[in-house]
Amino acid sequence: MAQVKCQWCEAKDLKEKMTKEHPKGYIHLECLPKYIKDKEFKRIERDKKDKLAEKIAEIYELESIQMIPHQIWPYIEDIRNDSKLFGKLGKSYKNGIPYEGIEYTLEFCKDKIRLARKTVRFKNLQAELKYGLAIVRNNLADAKNHAINEKRRKELAEIQKNKSQEKIETKVEFKKKEVNNDISSFI
Repeated sequence: MAQVKCQWCEAKDLKEKMTKEHPKGYIHLECLPKYIKDKEFKRIERDKKDKLAEKIAEIYELESIQMIPHQIWPYIEDIRNDSKLFGKLGKSYKNGIPYEGIEYTLEFCKDKIRLARKTVRFKNLQAELKYGLAIVRNNLADAKNHAINEKRRKELAEIQKNKSQEKIETKVEFKKKEVNNDISSFI
């Protein structure tokens, strides 16, 4: 009976109590749901990161996402993980701004970034992207408020649309006053 190490919890156990789901080795049957959940989470994060890369390429007018320098991704991950002082203090894994939020903020700041690209002389593309990420980081709260206001505006428009489609029926009755001020008897 051979003992192997679980690739998820790193505990050694008998090979018969494990399954070969991991590409590098074996995983406990108890650890398998956690592994599958983590694998799905990472796939979703990778897809969101690809969409963010496409947005960066669109805003910076790059031919493809491969033209984005690899040195810029730690800065993006710094925003994603909500790190302070570039990962040296208070790093929290994937608890910062989601990739969709960064993408939305990029779209929100698109005009500011393009204006900076026209007015400021940058040494290279990496410096240009870092400057753009600084703009994004400074405008995260504004973009969030804008998104909230847009959501409210859409909800109010939907409510108004629903109200205009409803028929409003009101029943109004007038009561005649009994007036004893008849002046015909005086004439």
